[in-house]
Amino acid sequence: MRVLAVPEGRHVYLRLLKQALTRRGVQVTEAPFPYVRWPGNIVRFIGRMIEGPDLCHLHWNIFDTALGARLFFATRVPKVWTVHNLVPHAPLFREDIFTTHWYLDRVDVAVWHSERTIGEARDLFAARGLPTTWKANNRIIPHMSFNGIWPDTVSLEEARQRIGVPLGAPVVGHFAPTLPYKGTRLFLEAIRRMARKDVFCCIFGACHDPPLAREIRDAAAANANLRIHLVELRDEELQYWFKACNVVVQPYKEVTTSGSIFFPIAFKTPVIATPLGNIPEVIQHGVTGWLANDAESLVRCIKQALEDPTAAREIGERAHSFVNQTANLDLVTSAYLQAYEAALDPR
Repeated sequence: MRVLAVPEGRHVYLRLLKQALTRRGVQVTEAPFPYVRWPGNIVRFIGRMIEGPDLCHLHWNIFDTALGARLFFATRVPKVWTVHNLVPHAPLFREDIFTTHWYLDRVDVAVWHSERTIGEARDLFAARGLPTTWKANNRIIPHMSFNGIWPDTVSLEEARQRIGVPLGAPVVGHFAPTLPYKGTRLFLEAIRRMARKDVFCCIFGACHDPPLAREIRDAAAANANLRIHLVELRDEELQYWFKACNVVVQPYKEVTTSGSIFFPIAFKTPVIATPLGNIPEVIQHGVTGWLANDAESLVRCIKQALEDPTAAREIGERAHSFVNQTANLDLVTSAYLQAYEAALDPR
């Protein structure tokens, strides 16, 4: 089977999936997002299509022009679309939700990371006066576990020393404040409300929103216990930040699929997150993490995690085991192969 994957596998999810499919005998080629603002990408995408793949596997929304999308969906090649987001984090079309429904009516198989997100899609379509059904065959494939893929060799002492916090201090982290939807401002509000001088906090990972980055830097300037590192982290650096934290807080404002929660889980660090998208199917409140809706409930969950570090660590270990059992790479790869077969089946 020859699969054309779009976009190219720079994201860890895509990279792992390509490697796993290749081991199963699938020939995976890649093409970049064919956005008009990058004409060279369009040329490369067309070149890959001319090669005649058996199937195209799309991730996220891959076009930024209606003409490009219409021409692509007019081709007869079977199509699988993994719906990581119902709408893009950065708008591509004036009415992105209409485009999402349009995709769902034109691909053969739609892959969702949780049953909840299908329900959320139907609600969103209904609110916009769109049909709540579509032609694509729905498949549920959980977001894959990242357990064991990154270096994990440093001690707690080494991790705390690297990021500059005392060994015995409680540490609360927030990862990848990429854009405002990640809820970074809610995290900042929560740590202001805690007002505990013994707690250290850290925000780490790239931020692509200049106003938000300024707010984070201003908060760090006003809080001697807030450590920030607003750059993309190399694989070998991840362990220092996640292992230094007693708990990691990901208070999304909106999300279809959170991949970020699988980063701390890979290091057995417990997670507090908002009950949106696929999150409640991974984070079971008080069992594999905590769920919180606002600053007040975030503060309560943070305090609970810090009051008993041993119990918090056990929660992180349960989350690690849960994704091992339900979303390991072998299970996810097998499910994708079944989705490919469904797309290729002319019936």
